[in-house]
Amino acid sequence: SKGSEGWNFNTNGYSGDEICSKCSPKACASDYTTEHQKVGDCGSKGSEGWNFNTNGYSGDEICSKCSPKSCPAGYSAGISECNGSGYKYNSSGYSGDEICGICPEIPCATGTVKQSECEGNGGVLTPNGYLSGNENCGSCRYLQPSGISDDASIRNTSLFDGKANTQAMINQIGADALAATACNQFYAPGVDKNDANFGQGNWYFPAIGELMELCGFDVEGITDAPFSSGNTGDNKNAINNTFSILKNKGVNAGVLNTDYYWSSTEKNNTGPWTIKLDSGYRNYTYKGGQGYGLYVRCFSQVNNLDTSNNIPKIGDVMYSDLSYGSANNYDGSKNVVGVIAWGSENRKTVKIINLKDLWFSSISNINNFNPDNPYIGNVPNTYHTTAAKLWEDFKDIENYEISKFLQAFKEAAKSYN
Repeated sequence: SKGSEGWNFNTNGYSGDEICSKCSPKACASDYTTEHQKVGDCGSKGSEGWNFNTNGYSGDEICSKCSPKSCPAGYSAGISECNGSGYKYNSSGYSGDEICGICPEIPCATGTVKQSECEGNGGVLTPNGYLSGNENCGSCRYLQPSGISDDASIRNTSLFDGKANTQAMINQIGADALAATACNQFYAPGVDKNDANFGQGNWYFPAIGELMELCGFDVEGITDAPFSSGNTGDNKNAINNTFSILKNKGVNAGVLNTDYYWSSTEKNNTGPWTIKLDSGYRNYTYKGGQGYGLYVRCFSQVNNLDTSNNIPKIGDVMYSDLSYGSANNYDGSKNVVGVIAWGSENRKTVKIINLKDLWFSSISNINNFNPDNPYIGNVPNTYHTTAAKLWEDFKDIENYEISKFLQAFKEAAKSYN
């Protein structure tokens, strides 16, 4: 029926008055056959999954070839299900007789992150039971776990609120509060003393809990005895490593001392809590330090930090323009004001520790600190208060005797997730 479209017609003489001839089917073009006469012959999915192309005839049969359709971008043939609850299955058409499927990761819920994202930025993940791909989702704490959540009421007490402690001391005894006054007067070298973020009045004398978090601590490891710590994690190592890098790059910075530091938290009217930062050991001593001074570092808190391009980590350098980053990337083009020592769980709030131990003109005299030259003096430590105020009970700072101290931390840890 297809005549010359599908047939070769060859003659060779006559038989009587009739032509001697033979008919042979034309050959199909390369890659084409007569196996499939319609798209339904290509496979069970027909035109859904197959391209059906024709090219002439061989005899009375169509010359054709079947090729599987391509899956949409991102989809793959043969994927009919996902392995794991962290993926969401989607399909779109067929390639040949195989379904086109895709298994995108289910994103973590708002306010949570994947484990790799959290840990890659120096955090610790608390899983919430959901997966994104093969990874846990959860809340991320960007410091070694202390067992005290951001919203725990203990953070509003004198155990953690060094800023309030500092103001209470100054309000009650003024410049006789030697360590508190020094931190309140401190301003980061290289910035104006009236700078809105790192000028005077923006730094404070840290509380014992804030100093404990320099090390990272385990609530269950805190005992009711002095010379105990519950110390865990490597926050201090990260911070000291940054101080060392900065110093080697010419910044006036110094690692944390191995001896005791004052805190602004009171055990009682004569004995503030102290901490030995090489071991995390806590102790208390009278405000004259048994006749010798203790070391002082100051903190500053930055709120509403822009984390759109980078998540701050413990040990990151903080610059005066509120940018931050690894000490390895410091090139001298920006002014360093401190090092990130703590971060909230959403990392929008961070606490900065100043670059070096404060120095003083004496250990016990009023006005013994020069904020214009904070790292120059005769001695690297000070009394907590002047001799005239050694027995002062600060009415707006709650005292924490040993058993009360321990109970407060244990209670705060109960709600920690």
